[in-house]
Amino acid sequence: FLQISDDIATGPYASFVPESVPQAHRGRASGVLGMLQLVAQIVAVAVGLTLGDVAKVYLAAAAVNLICAAITLFSLPDDPPISAA
Repeated sequence: FLQISDDIATGPYASFVPESVPQAHRGRASGVLGMLQLVAQIVAVAVGLTLGDVAKVYLAAAAVNLICAAITLFSLPDDPPISAA
């Protein structure tokens, strides 16, 4: 369930880059997004090894996903997409 919910959120979140970043800066913005996703995976492994208990790991991952989703929903503006021109 955690993996499915994470996968469902990743697509729309990744589509935010081309919708909100001017075309000249999309490569850098996409690279930063990819780097942050990789850093998050490394941190998640470190936290998982620290917590040890599988139930605690899943609860921590779910809590982080919910907190970050709430931050994203309430902090990103709902502006129309940048035109392709």
